[in-house]
Amino acid sequence: ALPAFTAGTPVQLTLVSTADPLCTFDLGTFTDCCSGVCDGAVTAVIGTNTTEDLDCGAAASNLAFTGATDARWFQFTPPGTGILEIYSCGSGIDTRVTLHDGTAGCGSLGAGTLLGSNDDDAFQCASLESYVLASVNPAQTILIEWDDRWSSSGFDWQLDFTPCSPPANDLCVNEVPSNTTLGVGGSAAFSGTVDCASRDGIGPLFVPAVAGWAWHSFELTECADVTIDYCGAPYNPTTISTAFLVNGCNASALISPDGSDFTTCGDGQQTAIFSLGAGTYYVPVLWVPASGIEGAYNLNISVGAPSTACSTCDNATTISCGDILTGSTVGLPNTLPPTACAVSGPASTGGSVWYTFSSPIDTLVTLSTCVEDGLGTDFDTRLSVFEGTCGGTLCCVAYNDDGTGCSLFTSRLNFQATGGVTYFVVVHGYGTGEGNYDLFLGCGPTCSPETTNDLCSTAEILNPVLADGAGVPTVGDNTCAGTDPNTVCDPFGTMQGVWYSFNTGVNEFMQLTLLTSDEDGSYSSANGISYALYAGCDMSICPQGADGPELDCSFGAGGTSVLPTLTPGTDYVLNVWNDGGIGTEGTFGILLEFPGQNDAGISQVISPDGNICTTQVGPVVELTNFGAQPLTSVVITYTVDAGTPVVFNWTGNLAYQQSEVVNLPVASQAVGPHTLDVSTSLPNGVADEIPGNDAINGTAFDVGGEEVNVVIVTDRWGSETTWTLYAGDGVTVVANGGPYTDQGAAGSYPQAVETFCLPVAFFANTYYFLVEDVFGDGMCCTYGTGSWSLTNAAGGVLLTDVFYGSGTGPDAAPPVTGDQSPDLAPLSPGYGDFLGLHKIMLPVALAPGLPTPTPPAIESSECG
Repeated sequence: ALPAFTAGTPVQLTLVSTADPLCTFDLGTFTDCCSGVCDGAVTAVIGTNTTEDLDCGAAASNLAFTGATDARWFQFTPPGTGILEIYSCGSGIDTRVTLHDGTAGCGSLGAGTLLGSNDDDAFQCASLESYVLASVNPAQTILIEWDDRWSSSGFDWQLDFTPCSPPANDLCVNEVPSNTTLGVGGSAAFSGTVDCASRDGIGPLFVPAVAGWAWHSFELTECADVTIDYCGAPYNPTTISTAFLVNGCNASALISPDGSDFTTCGDGQQTAIFSLGAGTYYVPVLWVPASGIEGAYNLNISVGAPSTACSTCDNATTISCGDILTGSTVGLPNTLPPTACAVSGPASTGGSVWYTFSSPIDTLVTLSTCVEDGLGTDFDTRLSVFEGTCGGTLCCVAYNDDGTGCSLFTSRLNFQATGGVTYFVVVHGYGTGEGNYDLFLGCGPTCSPETTNDLCSTAEILNPVLADGAGVPTVGDNTCAGTDPNTVCDPFGTMQGVWYSFNTGVNEFMQLTLLTSDEDGSYSSANGISYALYAGCDMSICPQGADGPELDCSFGAGGTSVLPTLTPGTDYVLNVWNDGGIGTEGTFGILLEFPGQNDAGISQVISPDGNICTTQVGPVVELTNFGAQPLTSVVITYTVDAGTPVVFNWTGNLAYQQSEVVNLPVASQAVGPHTLDVSTSLPNGVADEIPGNDAINGTAFDVGGEEVNVVIVTDRWGSETTWTLYAGDGVTVVANGGPYTDQGAAGSYPQAVETFCLPVAFFANTYYFLVEDVFGDGMCCTYGTGSWSLTNAAGGVLLTDVFYGSGTGPDAAPPVTGDQSPDLAPLSPGYGDFLGLHKIMLPVALAPGLPTPTPPAIESSECG
């Protein structure tokens, strides 16, 4: 083992070989860096301590500041309860210091263990030297960190310890707010000292310069303006605000005053006003000795009538038609009732503010915090409207999270207010959100025609009909509907909807058709329509709501939707809505249908369709069971050009609305245009109840094409290669390809095969093919063996180039020198027909009665 060394002393280490001097090895000079990390902290003493150069360890915590790399660490165990002072005054070095509560070890350090910090303290030292003070006790291990943010030079520093006793109200956990209960007109007075106070509970909320705080607390019984002042004692000689509240001993946020000054007291002390809701509050009286905020204090609390909206139903502020009221939910309790409007996303847990409204006559009410309405709202709001009594049952009448077209996720809603009824309006936030807002309440004439099915409890009855195409939609209208609570499929937007109810009868399957002007111009509503299905209305507390959760919810459901499986003989309710407002609200169609018991049909012809490249045609179709009974058999019949029917007896098992792709028998078709008709009959061996959905007729296809594949293999320089396929006039471009990607080395690089279905008709069955090399050195063979060919559907070669040599394919002998294709000069080689292009004639196999060429329709000049 090595002997002990003095910290910071350079030590020369050498490995000495006793066997051979040539094996002796000099390890160089080392300097101990134990104190360069927290775990190596050196014990500090009262009086003078020395910090070596801050040049090793790379263990600066940067918890109070940033920008440091190295540090020197010290530890100190207080001999008792008292004030610990750490300072580098007189050192002449630009220093920076941080104090940590290291009682739980170095691994526990964080924002909550900071006891103090200082960079430049002109109050106690020269401007670039550091001074920090903290209240400590003998149960703590104090870690002292000097870092190298401004200098890495060593220096001497001082540690002083002065015994003291913390104030009696040093710990928040000993506070009992109910001992000081205050309402409007009430007051309380406290006095004490902050010297020797500790940092408990809410340490992360204050900068480390705040050495500690004493505590007071009170319980506020109602919404009020609370004034706190420190008049009468020379506690704070600065204009730094020390007036804050918190709502708990471990609060995560400060409640800052709504107004503050240093003149009202007349002695330079602070007066602050807070607009508060009912609840318990704690007052931390700060000790900031580095700024001279210390010693004895007076704390006076007085409670006045509220000047802003209140946060409980009992203290709701009256709002009238045309009002724009400014408010804030910051720091207020959440007082939404148990019957709060249903929300999507996290429940509102931040502050809430209550208003009350009543109109002598029926009126259409608009409520808004929307920025686009010219309102000064700065957070994600929600608006809830209730009807009922405070302390009794409050039922949700209207709700909105994000108003249509409102930025910052602010809110807007409409509802029909009944004359003489008192409504409660609550402004609250998304989740924990809090902030400032403007609230507008507008009143207008009662909307006409009155919406009779605006509530779940007044839902209009729908009578389901057989889905045979004869059903007539019921006309609905959401023009005068109020705003409904959000659903899963429309969690944040405005929902201006109406309600319907129905009974399933003997049916368990239903389909819902919704029509707006998007689907049918005879209706006036637009911009989509949505629906939610419920088991019924919840009549236990508030008749406005449905019995959730949703059994089905579809946003943008214009057209026909299949509902989930239902229980026969059961009542259900539907909420149908869109965003509402001018240009969106209006009339729409709604039709509820049930299926036949045995009903099947062709729902899609997959092929043939358009131009096809074979005379052997086997239609591929989608078969769907439209009936309530499982489909186990059906007859599928098809004809081409109303010719001989081709019959296929399908068997299987398809549930309601389930589909299967069916390959029908193949039949030969002549070259030319055709029309395909496909239909079903005898589902499950019985007559089809709804024959109108059996068939798809009139699918056009043309047996007039031939499949041709373009196969390109480039050499290294793919960017030089392009190709063009021309029609018979040698001018019209049918297809083209290239240039391709260059490669890193010579070689053969196959490109993706491109397939074309080329039309074939007499006197229009000739095509020309051109390959070009922009550099003129061909596709072969200096930079790799490139090639090109045209093949048919079976992979047979229709046409390829001469550079394969005298053979017939890619495995033939390589070309002789100079047989590159395209040739070096000219770029387009002169072989082929008079156009200088490669020529091919289609089809490969001509129609019956005509000779089949071998090889297929290739000019003699192209052979070899």
